[in-house]
Amino acid sequence: MRVSALLYRVVSKSKFPDIYDFHSEQRKIGLLRILFGALFMIRYAQILAVAWTLPNLEMHLPLLLVSLLVMLLLTMGLFTPFMTLLALLLVPYVDIVFKTSMLGSAISLQFLVVLLMGNASGYYSLDRSILQGKEGLLKKLVVHSHQMLGAITARRLRLAFFLGFTAYATVNFGALSYHIFDDFWLSGKTVGVMLTGSYFSKFNLVFREVLFANPTFFEVFSRTITYIQIFYQLLMLPLMFFRWGRLFVITWGWIFILFSLVFIELSILPHVEALLWLLILHPVNPSRRVKILFDDRCNLCKKSMKVLRKINFNGSILFMPLSYSSDLIAEHGLSEEEVRVWMCGVDSNNRVYKGYDLYIEIIKLNPATWVLMPIFLIGRWTRLGYMIYAQIAKHRYKIFGTCALEPPTPPPTIKRIQSTESATFSLNWLLGGYAILILLYAVTRFPVLSGISMNVLPDSAYNSIKRVTYAGGLEMPFVFNHDDLLTNQRWITLHRVSKDGSEELVPIFTANGDRMDFTGYDWFWLDNFGSDLLYCTLIRYKSALSTLDVDSMARFHTPGERGHHMLNKFIQLDQRYRGTGAESYRLTIYENKIINLNGFETEENYKGKVIFSSDFPLPAMANQNSTNPSS
Repeated sequence: MRVSALLYRVVSKSKFPDIYDFHSEQRKIGLLRILFGALFMIRYAQILAVAWTLPNLEMHLPLLLVSLLVMLLLTMGLFTPFMTLLALLLVPYVDIVFKTSMLGSAISLQFLVVLLMGNASGYYSLDRSILQGKEGLLKKLVVHSHQMLGAITARRLRLAFFLGFTAYATVNFGALSYHIFDDFWLSGKTVGVMLTGSYFSKFNLVFREVLFANPTFFEVFSRTITYIQIFYQLLMLPLMFFRWGRLFVITWGWIFILFSLVFIELSILPHVEALLWLLILHPVNPSRRVKILFDDRCNLCKKSMKVLRKINFNGSILFMPLSYSSDLIAEHGLSEEEVRVWMCGVDSNNRVYKGYDLYIEIIKLNPATWVLMPIFLIGRWTRLGYMIYAQIAKHRYKIFGTCALEPPTPPPTIKRIQSTESATFSLNWLLGGYAILILLYAVTRFPVLSGISMNVLPDSAYNSIKRVTYAGGLEMPFVFNHDDLLTNQRWITLHRVSKDGSEELVPIFTANGDRMDFTGYDWFWLDNFGSDLLYCTLIRYKSALSTLDVDSMARFHTPGERGHHMLNKFIQLDQRYRGTGAESYRLTIYENKIINLNGFETEENYKGKVIFSSDFPLPAMANQNSTNPSS
């Protein structure tokens, strides 16, 4: 396909990261597929936990269950190409049905497209286990599912990563094309307002203290970060054609992701962006390796090596059985008895590690084991780790036994998936087609160009292009703009009122405007009230509040109006989810004055003042089953 041939030439001229070790890269993709699938299973489980309590969503619960099953099979790596395609269809459809569309969903679709183009089932998948097994119907089905796109090569994989990056960069440029018309971005106040506002920032009180202590420093900080972000979004793609530009893009991307993950509350967005960044911009480069010399007569040692082989995704470990490595042992001045007792290793710089120190070096070289590093470092500092290792090494034969010598374990035989001419054409079509899709997105969604497209194209064609580009993760992110920042200015509290007049806060917002965990299931720091269904519903409610004048609040919450319907859903949810004995609910709306362009705010402007308060009788609210589509 001519488009894909042109793309290969473009990538070769860029400084986009190379593929150093194809098989290690496939292992990395397999691990990231598992993490992505687990993240979305958590997301759908959280939505399900809320949706089953709402009558108007009960009919859609089978869709969530099917989506959970697809994500489970994707995580396990069974019929992976088909499951990836199904996920690409289900992610946007679930968001449409449950009204949970967000930027994180769009970036997730970009991640799935790259998985589809990059063969995500090469390692850590049931597909791989089936291909290693006996012939049969299941094996034939797996082979046919992978023949759909053909065999991936290092060259095609690099192009798939480049297209994933291009999609992400194009969406960021699209966001910037609207940011440059936003007064908060032009004045450099966007970051400052986000960090000090209670709705977006986890540590808003800390940042307010910094602002009040040194307003000049905080203003310079906000403007600097905002303007660097503008530069980053403007030139992300062309910067990738320069070595220093690539370093800036990768570094600033991680700063943005980690900053969002730690300080800003954006649900799954930073989690998905971290996975995408690891997938496309951090190739596995096993330049540092360690050769492990292990006792192949010891059951414990062989079992340990079997586990390490499973997680050796970056090829950082080379396994050298003692019985077949006498030359290597002699070369580094070791003895067979020493290796048999302590297990030894030699790194790329010919440094020798023994026993417990070897395990620490293995953990350093493999990101999949970094989570264990604190435990092993404590063991080193306290010397407890060395003591435990010495005791296990001394008694391992007695406890775990010995085994007969076997020749070194060869790589498992896997049925090779033949790449037919039609399959190769399909993969090239997918690569070239996605590039064309990115171009169509720019033509139909960017300012000025979108106006021309709407005038030239028939409405049906224009809307079809929007739907197809969205399915590919190409959505215009209208985020962090003036309207978004306004949600920091007004917030609510909702209290259950009992018969005796006592009140209990519904865990949605505090009186300061901070978010709370309504469901109690936000175990993974998504900061989405425990469910994206609540997160997106409350965004719509707060956005509506931000457009009203104070005199319109009462009318907005009268029966038949949108505010009344949305509040009714919260109360229905609280009644059904928690089964409270409340007799009524008390709504209080607060407002501060942090949104202005005259300079950074004073302490007084951050104080919330009550602008509306009203009680809602439970029978009138909780028994109403409106299906108003505008909510």
